[in-house]
Amino acid sequence: MLGPLLQSKLGLDAGQATAATGAALALVAVSMIAMQTLVLPRLRWSERSGILAGTGLVVVGMAGLAIAKDSGVGALALVATGFGTALATPAYTAWLARRVAIHEQGAAAGWLSSAHIIGQTAGALMGGFVFQLAAELPLLGCAGLALAAAAIAATLDRRGGMQR
Repeated sequence: MLGPLLQSKLGLDAGQATAATGAALALVAVSMIAMQTLVLPRLRWSERSGILAGTGLVVVGMAGLAIAKDSGVGALALVATGFGTALATPAYTAWLARRVAIHEQGAAAGWLSSAHIIGQTAGALMGGFVFQLAAELPLLGCAGLALAAAAIAATLDRRGGMQR
């Protein structure tokens, strides 16, 4: 929904919004790669901490994008979201892998990949629908889902198991 959001917030035409979206997504991709190659290996966080920090950054990024009035703030918000995704994804992937037997890890990885694809598809459909109601609703929905993920992660103990 970034292209239509840029059109609505910054008054860009479709071509300008497409170019800005491409530049923004390239910036986010480079930021995520930098996070995962330069920062993540140095962190000694538990899966729980990675999920909580990552989802927190996604919430901050979505809130920042919702209130952004210019492209600089919007770019920072997108980078924060990318950093959050780059922290949370390996953390919950490791959490899943540690909870299944070695011979079940391929099936678990396939399940997780399928869940990602279903989430991206459903998110795009729902985001497009709610964008028509208000441009900020997809962002608030994303932030809400990140908060739900954080709430689930908060129930994990330090070793990554469920608290009792």
